[in-house]
Amino acid sequence: MKSIYIAGPMRGFEYYNFPAFDAARDMLQDDGWRVVSPADMDRARGFAPEELPNDHDWSSVEGLDFFDLEEAITSDVEAVRECDAIFMLAGWENSTGARAEHALAQWAGKEVLFEEDPTQPSTHSLPTDAAARKAIPLVTGCFHYFPDALAEVAKLSKAGNDQHNPGQPLHWDRTKSADHVDCLGRHLLQIDERDTDGQLHATKVAWRALANLQVMLEQGA
Repeated sequence: MKSIYIAGPMRGFEYYNFPAFDAARDMLQDDGWRVVSPADMDRARGFAPEELPNDHDWSSVEGLDFFDLEEAITSDVEAVRECDAIFMLAGWENSTGARAEHALAQWAGKEVLFEEDPTQPSTHSLPTDAAARKAIPLVTGCFHYFPDALAEVAKLSKAGNDQHNPGQPLHWDRTKSADHVDCLGRHLLQIDERDTDGQLHATKVAWRALANLQVMLEQGA
C-alpha cells in the first residue's frame, strides 16, 4: 500500500486546522492510501487542540503543553521523506511549513496531489485531442503576438500580489475586487495615462479584460 503525507496550514485556523487534516485523512484512506497526518502525529505526542480554551490564540504555538516545534519539524520532515506522495491541503501556499514540505517532496521526486481550493476555480485544461490542441497556438498565437503587453500584465499581477498578499506566493486572490467590468471602464477613462502607483491604466484595462474573460469562460460562456 502506497503512503501519503498530508501538508497544509495549521496556525491561524481554529483547532490548528485539525478537522481539515482529519477529513483529508479519511478521504485518502477510502481511496486506498496509508495516510500519515501531522495532526495525528501531534495527537500521539499528547497534543489535543480541542481541549484549549475558546479564547486561545490559534496563530501561535508558543507555550503549548505537549508540543515542541523543533520536534514537530524533525518528525514532519522525516515523514515526508518516508512517504511515497504528499497531499497539499487548500491554502498550503500561505503556510511556511507546508511550502517547505512541498519543496522537499518535489526535491525527493514524490508524487504531489492537491486538494481543490473552493476559492480558486479550476483552470480550464487544453483539449486532449492532438488536432484540437494544434488549433490553439498559445505561444505563436499569443505570446509572440503581444510579448511586451503580456510582460506588463505579468508585472502588474506581481505588484498587486505584493500589495494585497505580502509574503505570499504569487496567486490570483479572487475574493478581492471582482468587479472587473466596472474597473475596466474606470481605467479606460484614463487609458493614455499612468495610475498613481506608476502602472499604465492601459495595462490595468488589459488585466481586467483577461480576468473577466477567464471568469466568463469558467462559467460556461
